[in-house]
Amino acid sequence: MSSTTKFICFGIVGFVATVAVVLMIGAPSAEAQLSDFAQGDPDDEFRAPGFQVWCKNNRCPGQTCDEVNHTCVGNVTLQPAMGEPLVGLHANQLNHFNEGAVLFDKTFTADEGLGPVFNQNGCGSCHNMPQGGSGTITVTRFGQITVDGSDLIFNPLAEFGGSLLNKESISPECAETIPVPPTNVAAQRLTNSTLGFGLVEAILDADIEFNALNPPAGVSGVAQIVPVLEDPPMTRIGRFGWKTQLATVESFTADAMLQEMGITSRIFTEDNPPNNDLVRLAACDTVADPEDVPNAEGDDFLKLTTAFQRFLAPPPQTPRSGMTGEGLFGAVGCADCHMTGFVAGDDEAEDAIRGEVVNAYSDFLLHDMGGNGDFIEQGGAGLTEIRTTPLWGLRVRDPLWHDGRVAGGTFDFRIFNAILLHDAFGSEAQASAQAYFALAPVDRMKVGDFLDSLGKREFDMDGNGIIDDADAMLVDDCVAGVGPYSADDFCAVADADQSGYVDALDVELLNVVLGLVDDDDDESDDDSSIDDPNDDNSSDDDSSGGLSRGHFVSEGGARSSGHNGGIQDMNNRTPDPVVTGDATEPEEDRQRRRAERRTVSRRGL
Repeated sequence: MSSTTKFICFGIVGFVATVAVVLMIGAPSAEAQLSDFAQGDPDDEFRAPGFQVWCKNNRCPGQTCDEVNHTCVGNVTLQPAMGEPLVGLHANQLNHFNEGAVLFDKTFTADEGLGPVFNQNGCGSCHNMPQGGSGTITVTRFGQITVDGSDLIFNPLAEFGGSLLNKESISPECAETIPVPPTNVAAQRLTNSTLGFGLVEAILDADIEFNALNPPAGVSGVAQIVPVLEDPPMTRIGRFGWKTQLATVESFTADAMLQEMGITSRIFTEDNPPNNDLVRLAACDTVADPEDVPNAEGDDFLKLTTAFQRFLAPPPQTPRSGMTGEGLFGAVGCADCHMTGFVAGDDEAEDAIRGEVVNAYSDFLLHDMGGNGDFIEQGGAGLTEIRTTPLWGLRVRDPLWHDGRVAGGTFDFRIFNAILLHDAFGSEAQASAQAYFALAPVDRMKVGDFLDSLGKREFDMDGNGIIDDADAMLVDDCVAGVGPYSADDFCAVADADQSGYVDALDVELLNVVLGLVDDDDDESDDDSSIDDPNDDNSSDDDSSGGLSRGHFVSEGGARSSGHNGGIQDMNNRTPDPVVTGDATEPEEDRQRRRAERRTVSRRGL
């Protein structure tokens, strides 16, 4: 049976292996940027995180752009941090990205149209690891399953407001409840990420459909055709949400506004009645529809938050390729569904998106997960069918699985249990899961090491999502170590150009990340010479509660205001021992080598 048109505020992530970014240190907040830009000062060009004045307009194609020293560095570019914009956006696109980032963290009130029933009061309440990423919030779906011979028939109970339950309301008399009876099935669904959204949107339908029509042995992925909500009667292959129920970023955003926050828009012009009770809706809904109205520039919340999500960069992956574990991941069959190699082939996509490789580790098809499905039908997605979860950014996700049942513990613990859940009766992934568990323990660890690379930035040696002086010291050890390094070695995280060696180019790229400046008047080697990428040198501290676009957001979703801030390594993985030139090297010699490295790098080796 067809289910309700209610959908969940879920997203999906993505990764571009060759995407470039300039990492900016100490930017003003988004609000300050937007305010300055609005004043129209011709000498103050618009700046977004990672996109400053000298480095704008693709000044250093194929290289990393150093805004501080106005130089192009090396023949490799660094990947954006999670939550940062795509490289190559035009000024107006960056403007919309930053305006949308501010609105994404907006908290709606009842006077602004929140509700009358809702799940959260802002986008960032769910998608907060980091801003725009995944999260820990779940929502509830419910319905009724009846047996008809050998068939299970699902009823979304639309007459009671199903299948999505809104847990919150603006007043007790407006609240929703699960009708029991007739409800006999309920499931939780976890917040997905919206990173890399624009890249996924630009994958051609034909490319997704090809894998449905030409599946590997034992796999039968289904491409679901869904309406493009902003452009009826157009349809496309769905790719967003656990049931591939949405096809475009704008459709996803409008749907989430209504279903999760109760905010009407130019696409959905009427609020959802509490439990489908129109009398209660008339009493509870006191704000005129649509509640999302354009600002003075003619841009509404829907447009700007769509732009923010569309222009979010995909999560990084370090090393970008070559790990033994990725080969094993494919050999046991995981890559039959968690695949890479899509291209953002939509000719109408923005320049920064069109033609980019989309290594999301998903085929964006529905697959039967057997006894570990959610037993909720939605559109053309069956009871036990779930979309292949994109794995980019995996290392920072906790919990895992569509209902969040795999939570806590170490990264290896979560991976073990998530793979184990694939080995369910009736699951298409059963053979792959069994093949994984048949691997030798050392090979399973190599698969885990590969999965841990999904979401890691270059030079994040300790894996805590913050690149600082502690990482620089570990990179220094790799410089002194004996190469060549393979992609499986600990030092591969510092080998940004994957040359096999951590050399002067990698050191210079690291210095760009750290924000080391060319200061002839101060060649001192104290810690003040390094600007923490999580410190915007402003008075805004963590007590403000919001995420400033001038701050780097760590991969775990936390914001740091200095070397003592940040997050602990979410994965609790201990780095491999680092081989150095002399394990007994005195600390003063170590500090001297660090000083020499910085001085040489400043002079442009």
